[in-house]
Amino acid sequence: MRALVLCGLLTLCGCTKESVEGDRAVYMYEWWVSIAILVGGTIGTGVCLLAGKEDWRGWLGAVAIAAFTVGFAPISWFDHVTVDAKTLETRWGFWAYPTVHQIAFADIKSVDLTKRRTSGRRRRTNYYMVFQKKNGSSEEITLSNSLMEAAADRIGDALLQNQIQVADKTGE
Repeated sequence: MRALVLCGLLTLCGCTKESVEGDRAVYMYEWWVSIAILVGGTIGTGVCLLAGKEDWRGWLGAVAIAAFTVGFAPISWFDHVTVDAKTLETRWGFWAYPTVHQIAFADIKSVDLTKRRTSGRRRRTNYYMVFQKKNGSSEEITLSNSLMEAAADRIGDALLQNQIQVADKTGE
């Protein structure tokens, strides 16, 4: 019962944290996110082993859950969004092959807010910031993750401070 109450409280308190030093803000996942993945993976592996100790599917499930746990628990240690007056840096995704963006606001002409609706069973709407660079190229960053959602106000302030125009092309 205590474990259920603890899990409930953890889900209510949010999973990102902000660290501010001067004009630089870093957004990362809370420490307990990795712990929750590790504990959940360990419990899942144990359940598969106990439930299927005589069956090959139990062992296969245990190996799959253990691999998932080892693969995804480190994500929350490395993922971050860093914003200051001059730059926006992001790093997220699978820890061995992360998606990294380093954007200098001095190189940005304008920003477009866009959205795309995914097809399939869940039909999610994903939002993006498309940074139009002064050299004619562009760079797209998703807004549909908890780190970017936490950093959105700080990014907006940095864009205003650098006098970068933001165009809402979401149609909302």
